[in-house]
Amino acid sequence: MEVQRWNKIVIHGDYNLGNILESDGKYTIIDWTNVQLGDPRYDIAWSIILIWIYVSEKYSSTYRSEFITMNNYTANELEKFEAIACLRWILLNRIANLPKRHNTISTVRTILMKNKYLNEGLL
Repeated sequence: MEVQRWNKIVIHGDYNLGNILESDGKYTIIDWTNVQLGDPRYDIAWSIILIWIYVSEKYSSTYRSEFITMNNYTANELEKFEAIACLRWILLNRIANLPKRHNTISTVRTILMKNKYLNEGLL
């Protein structure tokens, strides 16, 4: 089996729904200020976590399933990147006071409990 060199792929670094614009049925990804070489699974994981936190677990799960199907990723490998993305959200929240709704912290706690690489004590 050939080892993939993921660190040589350009990734967005802040891939989320707020950075996708639609006009006349065409989509454009904007705000490339965090562009870097990395693993595209991280971009996907970051968007999955943000959808889960700010939209719903249901939509996040659907979005995640589509990426797994379309890209031949395994759920387990994506869960590792989701753990990293969740840790990023927690750290950003500590320094930047991210937007929160009444259930945001409980949603993050749920993510921590459901991800086998994380635990609730991190929050």
